[in-house]
Amino acid sequence: MKYFSAALVALILTGCQKFNIVNVTKENGNVVFSNEKIISTCTKSIYIYDFEVKYINSDGADTVWMLVRSTQPNPEHTSFDFPLIYGESVIDVNTTIEASTLKSGLYKLGATLSCLTTDGDKSITLIGIFAIDKDNNLITNQDEISRIESQI
Repeated sequence: MKYFSAALVALILTGCQKFNIVNVTKENGNVVFSNEKIISTCTKSIYIYDFEVKYINSDGADTVWMLVRSTQPNPEHTSFDFPLIYGESVIDVNTTIEASTLKSGLYKLGATLSCLTTDGDKSITLIGIFAIDKDNNLITNQDEISRIESQI
């Protein structure tokens, strides 16, 4: 219920802006953020403008990794900043908060990307949620995440 309430508040505050869900996977020990629909749609470039991961606890939230673009992208150059591996640096994007070691618990993320296609460019807002268990396994199952969230 807490997750639904937060999503509802986010929709109200953003004027029902369309969100895209980030797929979170673990590959070769790395947490990877992706979205196949965005990758297949953005045929010329995908630029990260901002990307933030927060650890959620009973006191609120602590940012554990944050990226912010430092320069305007050049539309003449093809660049794909996404998919993204947790903690990895990106060209022309400042790491304003270095990646912390992911500990057991709940994480939420938000990001803004620029998607360039043959028809022009558009801004994309991403949201996501995942958890890490005590054995350092990735949890993306919504029921399990809701259970973890209810314990915070």
